[in-house]
Amino acid sequence: MITVEDIVKLDAWKNLTAEGRQYILGAVTSAPTRLVGVGGLMNQSGSFASRASGHTLQWESRCVELVFLHRAELDPEVLCTWDQPPQLCITKHDRSGRRHPSRWTPDYLSLRSSKFVLSECKPIDGLTALQQSEPGDWICQDGAWTWGPAARSCERLGIDFHLFHSGMYSSIFAGNLAVLVTASRESLSDAQLSMLRTMRKKLLHGPLSHADLLVRFAHANGDLLLQGLIAGELHGSLSSSPLGENFLYYHSAEDVESRERLIAAVASNKEGRSRRPCAATDECYWEGDFSCPERTHCISSCAGMPGPAQLN
Repeated sequence: MITVEDIVKLDAWKNLTAEGRQYILGAVTSAPTRLVGVGGLMNQSGSFASRASGHTLQWESRCVELVFLHRAELDPEVLCTWDQPPQLCITKHDRSGRRHPSRWTPDYLSLRSSKFVLSECKPIDGLTALQQSEPGDWICQDGAWTWGPAARSCERLGIDFHLFHSGMYSSIFAGNLAVLVTASRESLSDAQLSMLRTMRKKLLHGPLSHADLLVRFAHANGDLLLQGLIAGELHGSLSSSPLGENFLYYHSAEDVESRERLIAAVASNKEGRSRRPCAATDECYWEGDFSCPERTHCISSCAGMPGPAQLN
């Protein structure tokens, strides 16, 4: 668990104003100031034991706050997270532009090596409703949301503000994060790293499924593959493919981006595609049709890469 003595040595501490340093000291040494509103009483709530932070964190929304905690847990740049830090004074504006002093309890405080970040977590439909009632405060530009009163208050402290919302990720991505946080956090041994890098070389010839890799590498297990994803030794489309025996692993992030562009192109335009026989059956499927039993064959052939059925 990170201590105050550790914090004051970081650049994040140096970037705080005097008022910001007082706030941070209060946040990391006091109990959470959780206030459950009407919406909170209707949400699912629970706790998350953060191995990265060394303590348990509370959440009030499975679809937003818990996803935020999972992302923070897997982000190597996040050194520690605290829930419900102390309240801040903010100035809100109503529809007519009149100022209203208020108090705000952030959902989470995160520490990175170079900065502190206060986060507010909202469902995307809730943001739309708030923008209608307080259009001058809740702003969306090019798909990026911010909340002016909180951002201005954080700036005064030398702290960054982040508005995290459910429109930033897919339900598949949220489910995959929930799987990844269960993986072992032990440092990979030299033997494990060597095996992962051998797998990655094999993926130069085309993607392989989770099940295929476990067959080809008898000493590997599912936890090692998840560790490989977290460490960046293996790559996959976490936003669009659920982790499981059919999850495809790729050699590089660029290969994953090519696959996702292919999916988008297939979804938006079926013209110009041909039907090709599946290596596992005598039936024909459209190029890029993911219902094909030989999934990786049809996907990768469409992308111009050999599928597992074509490898030696």
